[in-house]
Amino acid sequence: MRRVLIVLSSMTGFLAFLFVVSPLLAPEGTYLGLDGSPMYIDHSWGPSDIAYFLGDLLCHQMEDRCFVLNGSQMPVCIRDLGLLAGFSAGAAACIPVAERLHSRRILVIAVALMSATVVEWIVETGSGDFPMSRLATSIISGAGVALLLSWMLNQNMKRNEQALA
Repeated sequence: MRRVLIVLSSMTGFLAFLFVVSPLLAPEGTYLGLDGSPMYIDHSWGPSDIAYFLGDLLCHQMEDRCFVLNGSQMPVCIRDLGLLAGFSAGAAACIPVAERLHSRRILVIAVALMSATVVEWIVETGSGDFPMSRLATSIISGAGVALLLSWMLNQNMKRNEQALA
């Protein structure tokens, strides 16, 4: 279980890092106007554009919902970046205590954390767009997803142990 969390935390942390570093490594202003549709390749990408290719697959890439670094739009929107970073941090935080994440209370906490983004969506529709609140709530929700996954892995491990006994 810990290995799964280590791998997932490492992969999502690497992706978040890649998405932040990519616009910084490109010449200033290289990537703008990437608006598109998730799961649809809207642009042609070269081998050096792997982060933007992944962003094209995973995100709508609406320019007004993305941070701009070095004059370039990031490969994913603020919310997706926050979810990745939150998941990575949440999974890393669960590693040392993974075997103790089995009570229903953990499930309730995970769902409460994940609902932060839903609350932000509701507030955003009435009061406007706040990028930093979108980032903060998506980090919290990403951590909640990691906690939920940890709880589910723990439940699965307990079931397997009971089946073997």
